[in-house]
Amino acid sequence: MACKEIGKPYVFGAAGPSTYDCSGLTLAAWKSVGVYMPHNAYEQMQSMPRISRANIHIGDLVFYYSDVHHVGIYVGDGHVVVEPQSGDRVRMRDIDRSPIHSIGRPG
Repeated sequence: MACKEIGKPYVFGAAGPSTYDCSGLTLAAWKSVGVYMPHNAYEQMQSMPRISRANIHIGDLVFYYSDVHHVGIYVGDGHVVVEPQSGDRVRMRDIDRSPIHSIGRPG
């Protein structure tokens, strides 16, 4: 679901279907398969088990920065789909473009 949203604009507090913020994108992607989570990156991280980078799978959430104010969805080959910031659009980026705090697995 997340890859289909590439190009859609960032709007703070939005969770689709035409605009997203970072946690709104992860919320909508997992909601589409029946998994519900909060609409906040830090609260999403708190709601799921952490996993090691060595065990990362497609669909896992990658949480960024020491205060966990950003999240993306791992899509394979070292990339995440993210909604970066105001004025930007959903895009695919290298997983290491920003400092990783932790990785979680919804479910």
